[in-house]
Amino acid sequence: MTDACGPPVAGVILAAGRSERFAGRPSKLLAELAGETLVRRVVRAALGSCLRQVLVVVGHTAADVRQALAGLDVERHGEDVILRGYRERCLPDLYASVEP
Repeated sequence: MTDACGPPVAGVILAAGRSERFAGRPSKLLAELAGETLVRRVVRAALGSCLRQVLVVVGHTAADVRQALAGLDVERHGEDVILRGYRERCLPDLYASVEP
C-alpha cells in the first residue's frame, strides 16, 4: 500500500527572528490576520499538510510564540537557538540542534 503523501518529510518553521523590518510594531509572528496570529496560521497549515513532523524553532519572543501555539500538536525546539543563534542570524546552530 502506498502512502498518499509520499515519503516522510518534516517541516521546519523558523519563528526565531526579531522582525526588524516590521519596525515599530509587535513581532510579525504575533501580528493577527482574521483573529489568528500569523505564526499560528502557518503552523496550523503545516500540521494540516502531509508533513510527518512539524518543528518550530523559536528565539526572540519565544514565550509569546509558544503561547500563540498553545493547543497545537507541534514539537518545539529552541532553547539552544535562543541562546546562540537568532541574534546573529546563524543557521549552523539550527542545523546542529535538529536531530535527523
